[in-house]
Amino acid sequence: GVQTCALPIFESYFVAQGREWERYAWIKARPVTGTDHAAALRQAMAFQQQGRLAEAERLCREVLKGAPSNPDALHFLGLLEAQQGRHESALSLIDRAVVLNPGNAAAHYNKGNVLNSLARREEALAAYDRALKLKPDHIAAELHRAAILYQLERHTEALASCDRALKFKPNHADALIHR
Repeated sequence: GVQTCALPIFESYFVAQGREWERYAWIKARPVTGTDHAAALRQAMAFQQQGRLAEAERLCREVLKGAPSNPDALHFLGLLEAQQGRHESALSLIDRAVVLNPGNAAAHYNKGNVLNSLARREEALAAYDRALKLKPDHIAAELHRAAILYQLERHTEALASCDRALKFKPNHADALIHR
């Protein structure tokens, strides 16, 4: 009989084992519309993990052409911009993602990282605080917060941040070292 394969499995094959021209043909052949946005973003993340930033960026921009208010695409494109040192652009994109999806702790955390890269420490602290309000066990946000507080010579608050991180993961090496 006819062999069939679900599209996500087929796509996973191209990401993991496909040859370069097969991946390219697959991406160019399929439209990025409707429910394909999530698959396109998964593919973009796979490209980013492989260091193929231009391809990841192109996919995010394709998603945004079809859905300009897609908070996940805006957030991920912001991460790609930050990874390439374009922090102002990254901040603008992540800000838009946060407005569209204010409950995304990861977006607030990444906004804090970008603000910290721009040496906007107080704003970074506020972004980390929002991430922690949404996800109190966000250890990375707590530790980044502690590092900024330490730089600002607010040692008591930095220590408290490390202690909160240790509450969730008692043997966390970075929290123990910074404590």
